[in-house]
Amino acid sequence: MYWAAVLITGISAVLSSLVSSSAFSLAAQTDSECTTAVSSGNGCCGVIAAGLRIITKAAFSSKKQLIISSAAYFYLTALILFFTLVYFRSEERRV
Repeated sequence: MYWAAVLITGISAVLSSLVSSSAFSLAAQTDSECTTAVSSGNGCCGVIAAGLRIITKAAFSSKKQLIISSAAYFYLTALILFFTLVYFRSEERRV
């Protein structure tokens, strides 16, 4: 189970870095407002991820609860990503 989690985390990190760099390059080819939005979004996501990790580490601080802490962090992050995707899809339909 541990190695599966490490493998999935590694793959998602690689894909995330590819998407992040591609999104910034794509935004740079359009208006300056798009570049600002992508930069701000990346910064906000970093702050949210750090905050979630601190909260889950504080909530489940004992060594026995380490797996619960990691799982809670990843589930909360996945939930935020899902709602962000739903928001972007709804905004895309408006435009």
